[in-house]
Amino acid sequence: MLRKLGHHKRARPRHPHHLRQKLRRHNQTPQLGAPSQDLISMTKCAALKPENITIGTLGDYTFQQGFSNEKRSGLINRRAGALSNGCILPSLNSREIAYMEVDEKKLKALGSSNDWEMQCIKSGNPGAGVVGASEPKSEYSYTVNVLSGKDMMLHCGNSENVAECAEGSNSSRSSAWKKKLDASGKTMLSVLANTSTLAPAQGEKLYCQYYNKKSGNSLFAFEYLRLQN
Repeated sequence: MLRKLGHHKRARPRHPHHLRQKLRRHNQTPQLGAPSQDLISMTKCAALKPENITIGTLGDYTFQQGFSNEKRSGLINRRAGALSNGCILPSLNSREIAYMEVDEKKLKALGSSNDWEMQCIKSGNPGAGVVGASEPKSEYSYTVNVLSGKDMMLHCGNSENVAECAEGSNSSRSSAWKKKLDASGKTMLSVLANTSTLAPAQGEKLYCQYYNKKSGNSLFAFEYLRLQN
């Protein structure tokens, strides 16, 4: 009898401990990986594919001018990216940026900028529809023009060890990058995994596609981690 009572006393804390574990899991930041197949299957990829995909963050880098240590901002912490499942970009952590290049003539043939829109849904509740129906555009990744040319064409001698570089002012380096793109018939696009005051405390994942309203196809799609500001 005593053994049974002792066993009963040890068993009683299991429920509270189990609930605490469940609560901790609920409050954990979602883990990024590839989007689920259910999400990917919702995207119809266009025939035109983005190229030269680069993932990074916007931040400061330095370079030397004589004795002077100069500072500029641009895309830093770069790594190469690749498409999967036709047109799916690498998943982005909070505040990361995906840069890409697209054939300019082929993109224009698909319509004007008014024919394209960024559509984002909550990965955990896609049936709720696009977040843009209830949230301002500033709260989710909606623009494809986050970066300018000077963010890609860093100043030579930069602390990021990016070999493709140029001297001069921000505007002159932007012009140099545009000249490079024009020579290859490309235009640049970039998206940001932005933060939001509307994100839950633990964060959430959004799945977005750059959708063409005329064709029903998307140029690219990606999942990102949205954290609070």
